[in-house]
Amino acid sequence: MGLDGVELVLRIEEEFGIEITDAEAGTATTVGKVYDLVMSKIGDGNENRCLTMSAFYRTRKAIVAALGIAKQSVRPSTEMNALIAEEDRAQIWGSIRRASELG
Repeated sequence: MGLDGVELVLRIEEEFGIEITDAEAGTATTVGKVYDLVMSKIGDGNENRCLTMSAFYRTRKAIVAALGIAKQSVRPSTEMNALIAEEDRAQIWGSIRRASELG
């Protein structure tokens, strides 16, 4: 998979709040296969979607937008102190809140 393909996979992951393995990405060779892969991850509705995972991805998206950092640097185990300096917390939390409302 070329750089364009990798960028497409990253964008799909971000947009739908899912994770796609390298093996899965390798099988997504047509638009239909990409659609099937995304639908298998998000399900036909929200009844199969893990609310905790959805909350994490939405929160991560807001943190990434507010701080301008790579999404790979935000994991469930990432210490907030490592991302946000204490003196900037009030301002940054406001930015994160606003970003989460947009997305």
